Amino acid sequence: MNTIGATILANKYGITVNYCSDRKVPDSRGRTICGHTLEDGERIVIVDDLINSGTTVAGRIEKLKEIADIKVVALVAIVDRGDGARFMKEQYNAQTLTVINGDDITSAIERGIV
Repeated sequence: MNTIGATILANKYGITVNYCSDRKVPDSRGRTICGHTLEDGERIVIVDDLINSGTTVAGRIEKLKEIADIKVVALVAIVDRGDGARFMKEQYNAQTLTVINGDDITSAIERGIV
């Protein structure tokens, strides 16, 4: 979950959620997570812009699992350009929610929309 998603849930539905961001490079104190400190047993939702095969998000998830024994329950992404949804289901038994997928993009190109 990110800041925007957490704010929308709070403002629109009155739901309070924790959120954090992973860092590619640790900060000056060696932290790789910014925001909420993950705890064992937490169920999390990954929010990302794009998923292809799922290998990049899998690397991020495995880094998070080194910090705490978490369960990924869903991935929310704008675009699934490949087999990301299937990968997330097979690897993590997690649902993937996307705005558009590869078939949508192909269809738009074939119909001259983009």
